[in-house]
Amino acid sequence: MNIFFVSSPLQLINATEARYFYKIEANSSLLIILDFYGKNNKEQVFNVLKNFEWPNKMIFSYVPSKNRFKLLFKIKEVINSLRLKTYDKLFIGDYYAYEIRAVVNKIRFDELCIFDDGNASILVLENLQKGIKEKFGIRYFLYKSFGLNVNQLKKFRLFSAYSHTVNSDTNPNIVIDKNNYSLLKSSVPAKSKADEIIILGVKFVEANFVTFDEYVFKLKAMISDLKKRFNGEVVYIPHRHEDKNKVISLQEILGLKIRDVNYSIEIYLINEDFPQVVATFFSSALFNLNLIFGHEIPLISYYIDINVDIPSSYSEYRKLGIEVVDAY
Repeated sequence: MNIFFVSSPLQLINATEARYFYKIEANSSLLIILDFYGKNNKEQVFNVLKNFEWPNKMIFSYVPSKNRFKLLFKIKEVINSLRLKTYDKLFIGDYYAYEIRAVVNKIRFDELCIFDDGNASILVLENLQKGIKEKFGIRYFLYKSFGLNVNQLKKFRLFSAYSHTVNSDTNPNIVIDKNNYSLLKSSVPAKSKADEIIILGVKFVEANFVTFDEYVFKLKAMISDLKKRFNGEVVYIPHRHEDKNKVISLQEILGLKIRDVNYSIEIYLINEDFPQVVATFFSSALFNLNLIFGHEIPLISYYIDINVDIPSSYSEYRKLGIEVVDAY
């Protein structure tokens, strides 16, 4: 039996792509959904799940709480449900998540495989490439005191759309396989184009990377540039972690049409007519859409300066031929 841990819509897509790539039968796969990250995340995960066959599933739910011990007990529940067997392959998406590491380090398996978790994967790969060691804080010692091993995972197979950023010669413990989204790519039908300009929202305000006013200013400039270049109605698709009141304010201030897509943008665009363009500030979706749709959908990233270190996505966008607009 092979185990696939997922906790987000993109992780579920990448788990399904990994199962397809490694030719693993659905009946010999166990999907474990960690429902730890709120209502919107859960809804999108289960909407994505409707598109794929996963006959064997386990769901572990946890309502976020200030009481960290509740989460630790939930992690032990996951471990106790799995620890009596030895598994073939163990697949995970969130390399840095302590709740995942605690499980990985307690159960038996033949091979560990890691698939992408969005832009976070680029940071993981960059740190591995540079040999940057992790810093441990209070959470690390809290897990340790509870008998949970959350040490860094050092030997694994990497299934990634960003695999070109890692030199396997300098990482002998990492075997690299390229994720080309072959399964999703094979399901894209011939399409007509809708008169729409799609903007993918980001959670920069919620993460305190920029202020709301700065976000509005940059978004307004993006919309102005897009309208000069493309015909169609501007449609704003919020990120699942964007604040609803913020989105309502954007609608009122900028006159945006808001479209809530309660599953992944990748599957949404497979099922709907192609837009004139998909634009955003910074999103792993641009990498994925480029691999799945090629040049069928123009993709644009608008550079935005935020007050934290971010992965070198903009240079990676350019390498793939995705347009990056610096001045707008």
